[in-house]
Amino acid sequence: MRLKGFVAPLAAAAVIVGYGTASGDEPALSSGDTVRFLVGAGEPVSDLGINEVAHVTGQVSGTAQITGCGTADTDQHPIQKIVVVDPGSGVHAFQFDIVPVDQTTPIHPGTQLTNLTLLNSCTVPATGAQYDEYSGTVP
Repeated sequence: MRLKGFVAPLAAAAVIVGYGTASGDEPALSSGDTVRFLVGAGEPVSDLGINEVAHVTGQVSGTAQITGCGTADTDQHPIQKIVVVDPGSGVHAFQFDIVPVDQTTPIHPGTQLTNLTLLNSCTVPATGAQYDEYSGTVP
């Protein structure tokens, strides 16, 4: 029966589409978009050199409430990993936990950020957690 040959590919496509829409990741950012994010206070995110590139990796490892530190909302923001490299410098890569400030959904893994800039330092009043706020631009 010809229907059997059609059902398997259709089922596989449904699983792939379902996974893509159920993953909860924010849609990929566009070139020129700016992303603000927090890292633990004192982490040397932009100390590698002038050509640093941050790569968002993996999935969410937890959430953090960051009211008073870049945002006034009381939502939970995802905790994600970035790997910062300075291509061609010979300096090894560094990995950091980040908390996106402007969104409560994860940054899509694979997103790259350049022009990493320290904006300010802050403390979340409710928890005492201290962060440095950075911005980066999607190339």
